[in-house]
Amino acid sequence: MLLITLAGASVSPFINFLMFKAIERLDMDEVNNVAVIDFPTYADQTNFFIILIIGVMLYGLLTTYSFSREYQDDTLKSLLIIPINRTMFIISKCLLVFIWIMFLTIYTLGLSMVFALLGGFAGINVTNILQVGKVYLLTGFMMFLLVMPLMLLTSILKSYVASVAFTIGIVIVNLVIMNSEFLAIYPWSAPLRIVNPLINVATFPYWYSWVAILITGFLGILLTIIYFNRQDIQ
Repeated sequence: MLLITLAGASVSPFINFLMFKAIERLDMDEVNNVAVIDFPTYADQTNFFIILIIGVMLYGLLTTYSFSREYQDDTLKSLLIIPINRTMFIISKCLLVFIWIMFLTIYTLGLSMVFALLGGFAGINVTNILQVGKVYLLTGFMMFLLVMPLMLLTSILKSYVASVAFTIGIVIVNLVIMNSEFLAIYPWSAPLRIVNPLINVATFPYWYSWVAILITGFLGILLTIIYFNRQDIQ
């Protein structure tokens, strides 16, 4: 699963690298022969793909895997015999998912830098790298909160199918409303408004986006803990 998630995290930097190189060839300054693509632009577009598509599906998969395997491998009963505090069990799973997502975030940042160097993109300096890193880590934190409902869904249905269908539905809605003002309050697209200062949605205040994300994340964790503590593990 680690290799699968690393491969999945490589998709957005790679696709955007190919896309920007194609754009670069079209927009090359014929007189000075200088590239028109810079690292911050490439990194922002890569993050755009992560928020709307790749991150939703990839982080949803690893969240589902981290929890559903306990049911599929029939190890949950053995763990609870110890006995282990059920609330702490859920918190430990959340911590595992958080570390996994942040690791993939740092990996994506590093891979983006490698592709930017290979592509000869401008603006690869310490200031831009730190700024992009800050945005990526913030995105990783928000994406962690937004996969918490999947933990509840997996706890209830105990399968990958529902989680995959749920993440596909999220991606479809993301794509439908990405040019709408509702992007700011739909939890899974709200991170885009937070990390991209160019997105200005006058209808909804900035803090609405944070509220939508935080409520989704904390409700997901809370309801999972409540359900899991009341669940009869057979």
